Amino acid sequence: MSKAKRSTIEIQQTSIAILSQPQGDYISLTDMVRNFDGAGALIEQWFKNKDAVLFRGVWERINKPCFNSIEFEGIRKLIPNAT
Repeated sequence: MSKAKRSTIEIQQTSIAILSQPQGDYISLTDMVRNFDGAGALIEQWFKNKDAVLFRGVWERINKPCFNSIEFEGIRKLIPNAT
């Protein structure tokens, strides 16, 4: 099993961590907003966004064999206009 590779990129004087694995690359959301006022609230609002929630549902279905799609449907129904 190959080990994950850690690296960073620099964007507008902000270092953003990247974790590279055979199945894909992951970037740090907290690094991306670190220099913004209210960074925590920015990520919180993104996680509440309808499209972000639907995206995470698709990602979980693809990448997590034990994903509870019935429970996710209950969460999805709480989001206005998420069809």
